[in-house]
Amino acid sequence: MSGIHSAIIPNAAGCDSMITLIFTIGQGSTETIIETACDSYTWALTGQNYTSTDLYSVTLTNAAGCDSILNLNLTINSANTGMSLIGDVTLQAKQVQRATNG
Repeated sequence: MSGIHSAIIPNAAGCDSMITLIFTIGQGSTETIIETACDSYTWALTGQNYTSTDLYSVTLTNAAGCDSILNLNLTINSANTGMSLIGDVTLQAKQVQRATNG
């Protein structure tokens, strides 16, 4: 618990001594960013390259000096290279979403 905490203990000479501790317990934090990419995504924060839809996390230290969890909610889409001819001049590509790991 944050606050001022004191204790009276005997010192080496047998006399009472008071020890006072003043401290604050900081709060951790959690943030989530949402990204969508085609085929792969490189998270600039970690340099890690991802090719699957998933939730990825990294633990950092926040401004209060406490653990901070940053989540990357990532969706990876891939293009279907199959093409279809509509009329005589229009080509249309289909997009599919990769399955989630796990």
